[in-house]
Amino acid sequence: MGGTAYLIHGDLDPARIDSGPQQKTFTEKLLGFLEFRHRPQVVDLTSSTLIELPPGRIAGIVPAFREFVIQRFNLAWPATTSFLDMLNMTVSLRGEPSASQKQVDWYVQLSFPSGAGTAEVTSQLAWHWAEIWVRNHLQDINKTYLQTEGFTASLDRRDQADDLPLFVPVGQDYQVYAALHLMEGESPEFELDECVTEFLDDDGEELMNQIQNQLGDLMADGQCRCQMCMPDYQKADSISL
Repeated sequence: MGGTAYLIHGDLDPARIDSGPQQKTFTEKLLGFLEFRHRPQVVDLTSSTLIELPPGRIAGIVPAFREFVIQRFNLAWPATTSFLDMLNMTVSLRGEPSASQKQVDWYVQLSFPSGAGTAEVTSQLAWHWAEIWVRNHLQDINKTYLQTEGFTASLDRRDQADDLPLFVPVGQDYQVYAALHLMEGESPEFELDECVTEFLDDDGEELMNQIQNQLGDLMADGQCRCQMCMPDYQKADSISL
């Protein structure tokens, strides 16, 4: 399926496992009345066990993250607007018991599906911006969404990625984001969402060559040029999308 997942690790009040979410929908109340609602889902994986609980108010993170991106900029780049149009996000409350079953690693999972691989760059950029959001606003996120459901996150246990690509807007008027993977000893390798290149006769080969020729040397400095990391970035280019 593809996509990325950002994990917010923390501690869960044991009472939350039995009580269910604080804010219930009509269906959740009905299932609770029928004694099904509060049973956690336990999934046996190949080498571990996964516990999944209904997120309740934690689901409010989804519109809150989108609002964070919108409010961050006075004027969003077209590439950022395209990102918001393509953004797909779900939230889960999960736990993974240790091998001894004595401890559970609880986390809130923000999932960014890539639409069967057609929006992989968008998914990766969503992870990048979710990490910035959580790192800078965890206190408010805890108070507004997580602690209301008995979950308290810690920055000391936040998710990190060592192989996250860099991002740069491309195209006339910066229509979309390209991701850049820097490999030691190799030329920079750019990537666009498949939904951008799938209708091109050469599957985007000529377009990728243009991006490489115009931005390869610039991006070799290892700096991310997304709107959140470098809001003042300006570079006139003639890459046609």
